[in-house]
Amino acid sequence: MYQKPVQDIDDLKRRLTTAWLGIHQQVIEQAIDQWRERLRACVKQVEDILNTRSGRLLLCFAFISN
Repeated sequence: MYQKPVQDIDDLKRRLTTAWLGIHQQVIEQAIDQWRERLRACVKQVEDILNTRSGRLLLCFAFISN
């Protein structure tokens, strides 16, 4: 990383801009694609939980307690 600590907000902005410009578009696109896959997996897990008897009970309890 950097050898010197951040001096001020402008220095931080310069460093962030430099770092951002150094990220290839392909890396950003892969991260977005991976995020979508992970979100789908989370939704699937929630669906699987809610399709069980205890999951439905938990959902009812959460609804009632709010």
